Amino acid sequence: MQAIQKTGLRLSLHAENPVLTDRFAAEKIANHQTKIQDYIDSRPPMVEVEAVRRALYFAKMTGCKLHFVHLSTGEAVSEVQKAQADGQDVTCETCVHYLALDTDDFRKIGPLAKCSPALRTKAVQAQLWEKVQEGALNAVTSDHSPAPASMKANPNDNIFDVWGGISGAQNNVDLFYDIAVKSNRLTILQFVQLIAAGPADLFGLKNKGRLEIGKDADLIFLDPSQTYTLTKDDLYYKNKLSAYEGFRIHDRVTRTILRGNTIYTLDNGFTTQPDGQFLMNQNRKEGLAHADNADAKQTILN
Repeated sequence: MQAIQKTGLRLSLHAENPVLTDRFAAEKIANHQTKIQDYIDSRPPMVEVEAVRRALYFAKMTGCKLHFVHLSTGEAVSEVQKAQADGQDVTCETCVHYLALDTDDFRKIGPLAKCSPALRTKAVQAQLWEKVQEGALNAVTSDHSPAPASMKANPNDNIFDVWGGISGAQNNVDLFYDIAVKSNRLTILQFVQLIAAGPADLFGLKNKGRLEIGKDADLIFLDPSQTYTLTKDDLYYKNKLSAYEGFRIHDRVTRTILRGNTIYTLDNGFTTQPDGQFLMNQNRKEGLAHADNADAKQTILN
């Protein structure tokens, strides 16, 4: 934080106390408690909330700008709001899976739904939804974390051995639209703010996030009248695994335009070869240029 503060850039942080999670997990494994509920119990909400409070304190002491990725509890978001009210420059996001899936779903789906932080109870999820509806979060993201089937298998019936991560990128838009807009939890303007404008603002992507003259023509066409059941054949991932397989989704992406060019249609799939471009935000460029010592500059590069 001391090094990053010198550049004026923002630290993105996964907020869980690893001392506690490692200890809780070790105790469970030692007692041969290796089921899904044991994993859930080893990563309770308090390990996230404690980490958020501690990071906010250090950020306040150092003057470092802070962003919390994939928060899973409304209580953690409340801590961010308190810091903002106190004048700290801090932002936060959550993920579609924390809003779409809960601990009951985890037990039903199995290892494909293992992630970190762990999925939460319906009650904790409801508190997170309240914060989203308040406008307290800057973005809703995927935290896309793919893995081959071998890393998601659980032959020894030990959930702690399974890779923790959900492949969420492909269904970030249609599933979130379904559970947010079609369920009347959010307006379409709130939805667009969370998936497009908010992320672009967070990371200084000046040509992204809004439909305006001079910005990149990045558009998604979504048909809210279509309904489909997600199958493995629908997945474009290298590793065709999804915690959402079998979900009935009540809208569908029919076309995607990137920088003015159609790259995907529902009928024909991807119509071009990938031509993505690495994006460095303007703040990061300026931070690297003005880092006043080699250690600070190397920290940002790493």
